Amino acid sequence: MKKIKALKIIRNKTVFTLAALLCLFFALSFMYSLVYASENEQPITLEAENGKLSAGASINGGKVVNLGKSGTNTEGKVSFQNLDIPSDAEYIIKVYYMSGSDDRYFNITTDYGKYKLDCPSTGSFDKVGSIDIKLDLKKGGSVTFGSEWYAPDLDKIEIYNTEQTYIPNKEYSNTNSIEIGGEKVFVTIDTNNGVYSIIRDDKVIIKNAHAEIVVDNILVSSDDFANHELEENKSENSFIFTHTEHPTFNGIMTQTFYLKGDYVLTEVKVTGNGSDIISSNNISALVSYNRSVNIENGIFIKIPFDNDMWTEPSFIGVNDLGKPTRSYEAMAYYNVDTLESLVVGSVTHDIWKSAIDIYGVRGEVAGLRVFGGVSDENTRDNSPHGYITANTISSPLIFIGVYDDFRDGLNAYAKANTDIVPAKESVKDVPFGYNSWGSLQSAVKYSDMIKISDFVKEYLQDIWTEDGAPVYINIDSFWDFIVANDKDCSYSLDIALRAFANHCKKNGQKAGIYYTPFACWHGDENALKNSRMEGSDYTYYDAAIKKSDGSGLYGKLDGGYALDPTHPGTLARIDYMMKYFINLGFEYIKLDFMAHGAVEGKHYDQSITTGIQAYNLGMKRINDICEGKMIVNLSIAPLFPYQYADGRRISCDAFSSLDNTMHVLSHLTACFWEENIYPYPDPDHLVVTGVSEGVARCRVTAGAICGTSFIIGDDLTKIKPDTSSFKRIMKMYGNKDVISVAKLGRAFTPYEVSAGDRCADIYWTTVGDTVYIAMFNFNNLKSQKTVDLSEIVKAIPEHATAKELWSGKEITFSKNTLTYTLSAKDAALIRIGTNDIEENPEAPLPPEATVTTSKTEEETPSAPTTSAPITESLPSSTDNNTPTESNTRKTGAVLSLVLGVCAITAAVISVIVIFRKKK
Repeated sequence: MKKIKALKIIRNKTVFTLAALLCLFFALSFMYSLVYASENEQPITLEAENGKLSAGASINGGKVVNLGKSGTNTEGKVSFQNLDIPSDAEYIIKVYYMSGSDDRYFNITTDYGKYKLDCPSTGSFDKVGSIDIKLDLKKGGSVTFGSEWYAPDLDKIEIYNTEQTYIPNKEYSNTNSIEIGGEKVFVTIDTNNGVYSIIRDDKVIIKNAHAEIVVDNILVSSDDFANHELEENKSENSFIFTHTEHPTFNGIMTQTFYLKGDYVLTEVKVTGNGSDIISSNNISALVSYNRSVNIENGIFIKIPFDNDMWTEPSFIGVNDLGKPTRSYEAMAYYNVDTLESLVVGSVTHDIWKSAIDIYGVRGEVAGLRVFGGVSDENTRDNSPHGYITANTISSPLIFIGVYDDFRDGLNAYAKANTDIVPAKESVKDVPFGYNSWGSLQSAVKYSDMIKISDFVKEYLQDIWTEDGAPVYINIDSFWDFIVANDKDCSYSLDIALRAFANHCKKNGQKAGIYYTPFACWHGDENALKNSRMEGSDYTYYDAAIKKSDGSGLYGKLDGGYALDPTHPGTLARIDYMMKYFINLGFEYIKLDFMAHGAVEGKHYDQSITTGIQAYNLGMKRINDICEGKMIVNLSIAPLFPYQYADGRRISCDAFSSLDNTMHVLSHLTACFWEENIYPYPDPDHLVVTGVSEGVARCRVTAGAICGTSFIIGDDLTKIKPDTSSFKRIMKMYGNKDVISVAKLGRAFTPYEVSAGDRCADIYWTTVGDTVYIAMFNFNNLKSQKTVDLSEIVKAIPEHATAKELWSGKEITFSKNTLTYTLSAKDAALIRIGTNDIEENPEAPLPPEATVTTSKTEEETPSAPTTSAPITESLPSSTDNNTPTESNTRKTGAVLSLVLGVCAITAAVISVIVIFRKKK
């Protein structure tokens, strides 16, 4: 009876029909929503043990272990192939893994590139954790997990569809472009949209860039303002682009462009309304999306923030760019065929740590962002970048240059830095000498350093000082153990150090020492609290830098606690120790672990809010004390700022191995321009014993072409005349022709480098009409190297001859081409010029010969390195923990279809029944 009454309510046929159609609509919508949900919300789950394993990877329970590699071991991998995904697109990958260590990571390879995914410890190798990453995947393609280091154990991955993108879609209409010119590089300003473009030779290199800042956690972009005005400042050859009337921000944004001929400098300033105070730790004068870099077939040179942890630059082809790939302070992006290049970077280094993010999507550059405010594991930070709080906040001043050759662009970038802040005035001669860390290390003792001073005096000094230059004999770390390590020494430490410095002076040498002004080496926090700092009543705990949130100390970095450069205890300690060394007679100091002084945190001086501000303050104090008294050479240190030091080690620790040489050369290849900002870049101590002569020749050749310091590190205390070890030392460090190249103090330029290379294998420089060429063969077979001389010099003098400096032999070459065959794992150093130079009388040992000292030398192991570029990816914030089986998606789709068909059938039956009742 209730059904009949309900039917009687519907009297109007039109209303009846609409109701039936509405029922049908809801049924179809229900079916579609279920199908859509099954396709887009349910993940594809791929268990690791079902993947394709290679090399040493193996299954242990429900996970895959032995992924990655160590040293020369073959890399263990697991690959998921024939991906059953809807389309070629970006997906969120949730990676389920187990790790008991914080230093493990995956290298992930897809059809579109390579990515690095750092994996924090999950607590143990039995506890599962997860982390997300966004990747471009190809339908039917593959995704592979491995690592050139130890990787975590892998449980499974889940693949999620995502409609979101990390790159905003920026489109502009109703443009009004005004060209402001330089001699070569032009800027067009769009006063309707608040954006600008960079143009060279009528080619748009960067399109529709804007400025932005995060103010009080809100993103404020120049293209969001309603009003944009352009004004010329003729006295500074600059233009001011002012943005007003923002929908949510009451202040103004002002971007200034300084036209410098073949490059542009630009900065953005943001001012609060009236006297309002604003706060930010992230600001950019250059952000561009949508195919923002118009250079074909590009290679991205990724430059590290510092030289710690055996980090290396990377040379990444456009097809292997991740999202994003990050370089620090500077980068170059160049066409591999034509060398046409875009070079950008920060040229002010007083407030911000700067970085460049380049975004690659399926073989194209989709975005570029240059910003101040980077804070990540590669800047050694565990706190956010410090905030600047003021009425007006200024970005770093950014260099934007477009060049026919990326090498010219990077040199121009370096010069632009020194036009603002000059490099330090230094000594006139390339530093030659000895450093104890090369072999003696923690076992260094007083009597050994005396013997080494005497050895250098007797056998090497006359060769090194023909031009009147000084020689430095340096005690490295553990200098405070030279008495404790020496059972035959009856001196106190102070007397021993002074006696050593005096002995060096007697030998016509200068003594050097080592220190870590921004790091201390106490075992734990209680030890910090119970130890007073030299020159003050503060404890080390007082001066240890605190995390910015106040939750405790920064903690240990490289095994040492970071000290706050603004704390009076740290400054008193610097004063005390620097003056202590100077008063003892030391004239050279190697300062190590300098990055500790640049970490972000809460500083004692509350006017200092960023790590770079603190680092500048501490370095200025050191420079003020040491200026004119000691050479200051930085070891582990940020690349910028540079103006406080005579030199900086260009890489991390390097000893005698070919791998170490390649590590040094990777930095020379990317940062050859460092000689423009540091008077004497340092290729680290040279060690030549314990390896074949060819490998030794590689190490010394690298040392002679890096900019340069020439500091040796072999254990000279055990080497006796007329032994093979002695002959090796004299051949490597006593070749006058090779020494003359090091004396040039020139950083050689890489001849060419391709995507994926670890370093170049040919380098060159010119001095007047003379051309110098260094060649390396890193392979196990001999190799023929060819140089097109017309690419590196306008013309070779008519009567020029070529000489290989290690052998002293004259070699032949054609007018424009030099071809030379190198033995396996060997190097050559060639000079082309018109001078007649005496031939080296001593022929080299066979390349395969190996010489060891009577004391077995073991190199300090370096962190693993790789010839494959690694790009970085920012993890997604997506957190979907829905557990599923691999067939969930297909099962859900079938269920949805069944339910949908049932709903439609019910709707049709309802219509038929209703119409029959109506009749």
